[in-house]
Amino acid sequence: MVMDGERGKRVSKKTGVMKSRRVPKTPQALKDYDPRKPQDNAKIVTIVEEVERKMQEEAVRQTRLTDQGDRELKVKAELQAAASKHFPTDAASAAAWADRNWVALYNHLSKPLSDIMRKLKSVAETHYVQGYALRPGARSPEALNEKSYAMKRVQELIPPATPEDEFATLAFIFDVHSYPLEHPVIWNVLLDAVSTLGYNKYIGEAESLDRLFMSTVAAIYSCLEQVPKGKKVQFSKADHSFIYDKVDLFMERVIYGDHVKAVLHRSYRNFTSNESAILQVNSNSVGTLAVAACKYSSRHQHQASSVILHATCQASPKFSQLTVLTSTDILSTLIRLTDPDQPFAVQGEMLLTFLVLVHSAVRHNSTSA
Repeated sequence: MVMDGERGKRVSKKTGVMKSRRVPKTPQALKDYDPRKPQDNAKIVTIVEEVERKMQEEAVRQTRLTDQGDRELKVKAELQAAASKHFPTDAASAAAWADRNWVALYNHLSKPLSDIMRKLKSVAETHYVQGYALRPGARSPEALNEKSYAMKRVQELIPPATPEDEFATLAFIFDVHSYPLEHPVIWNVLLDAVSTLGYNKYIGEAESLDRLFMSTVAAIYSCLEQVPKGKKVQFSKADHSFIYDKVDLFMERVIYGDHVKAVLHRSYRNFTSNESAILQVNSNSVGTLAVAACKYSSRHQHQASSVILHATCQASPKFSQLTVLTSTDILSTLIRLTDPDQPFAVQGEMLLTFLVLVHSAVRHNSTSA
């Protein structure tokens, strides 16, 4: 027998046929993870991939500021849970395997939790100076003392809290219309960070965005405080949990404590969730639009048609004609635009879902008109 390096399976010299590895039925049969060697144990691969997806989802849907201790506990707990799930009859041995291996897997599995904080900070760095007008105009009198001008602006954006207003420090989260959390810098940093990491698919229901908003605000705060300090500030749990907690309390008391504000915020969350889905679709080729439509429609059936149609028209101008086509024309258009080397049957069901969504959107638009 020889090993096929690309597929990680055994190949018979005699027949040349791939043979699947024997999958262990007990956790005792699991080999310990060794990052220096290619994994040849199907169960280990399955468990690690499952935990990796879970950590990516956790990074977006339950975004909290974490330190190494938090990430170690999370990796260990998720690895134990996944191992026990795959070996339900011997959970103790599965947990013991996880205990022996979580250290070797830590760097790989904890990466999504550290990546989301690092990316929020790096994206915030690119937006906050222009977004909060920290640099005066070239012909402005303040241009002669840019540092003084920036310091004054930051004092306006993050003034100290007072007994009358414990949330005064959060002045920078409001847009020009005084809507909380709707400042363009917050919106763009959140969307750009998630999109760059490729985590759009984990946003899911709009409710999961609240904690992501909190982390985004904390990252932006860490940028703003660099101005008075005159040096780079590390975005960390130890130094910025207080601002995360303040936003959490603000949302609980001020936003969700007021019916009108709560309704406005929920509509803003829904819009942000939709925009994230559009960014995800726009990053795909025409041939994979149907896949995105199918995944997105399963979570947002009530709004999928309009969102996917809008995203598709943005992704390819060729699709702008769909608003005046019948379902038959749409089908023929999709077939022409799809890679001819791609077997149509492979994505048949997803393409059909996409067609139904687009057609219903077309009918809705024509009825509204």
